[in-house]
Amino acid sequence: MSPLDLRLETRSALARGRALYLAGRYFEAHEAWEEAWRVETGQVRALLQGLIQVAAGFVKGLRDARPAGAVKLFESAEQRLAQFPEVFAGVALGTFRAELATTTEAARRWRDGQARRLEAGAPRLDFVSWPPNHG
Repeated sequence: MSPLDLRLETRSALARGRALYLAGRYFEAHEAWEEAWRVETGQVRALLQGLIQVAAGFVKGLRDARPAGAVKLFESAEQRLAQFPEVFAGVALGTFRAELATTTEAARRWRDGQARRLEAGAPRLDFVSWPPNHG
């Protein structure tokens, strides 16, 4: 699926959420993606839900200091995003999933008392073949 196959509103929500996510504004990214998630179906809805879960995991971990909640959300996102090819709807998921696995493992170490905080950054979220003015 190409980004051009997405609804214009969904493309806009993905781009807005990505900009917020890259700025470390995870709650706001979650909210932006949720706007599109509410109206989407099928694989696009599943993609959005996976991204929402990653953002929510960072909210749980960084804002709320709840490592168990972060682990649960990161693991759910990993499972949900596993179904997709390397690139889906213009979202580069191959590297994102690999980096998410590293983040999830760091969250597990924190939850298990082997770290004092989440010692991993957010997975890189890149767009591929994205239309101009949308990310």
